Amino acid sequence: MPRNEVPATLRSWRAALRPAGVLGLSTAAGADDEEGWEVVPYAEEAQPDETPMRRWFVYHSADRLQGMLEEAGFDVLDLDTRESHRTWLQVIASLSAAAWSEEASGSQSVCDGGRDPGGKPPCAP
Repeated sequence: MPRNEVPATLRSWRAALRPAGVLGLSTAAGADDEEGWEVVPYAEEAQPDETPMRRWFVYHSADRLQGMLEEAGFDVLDLDTRESHRTWLQVIASLSAAAWSEEASGSQSVCDGGRDPGGKPPCAP
């Protein structure tokens, strides 16, 4: 997705996440100003006589991605890299305490009576 749409998308994901839910995210690592069209690596072999398929790629630095997640109301629980044909940032995040408070003070209750793996209700302190 275009870089300027990332903050709003992260906020939308935060709004869709259930209490005690976890966000898993993987994106390309690189300089914050890198973005553009690239040939889809696996499509070259599948379509050798045609114009290759291309996709838009936006790269993120670990620091900037973590900042955007925190601004959107997430706590980053883990941020790691994985190598393949490029470097990937892999993130595990949950709602921040501030986001929980904000959600809990709204008109809808975020406590649905479910339990997290530790056995606590999702809104228990």
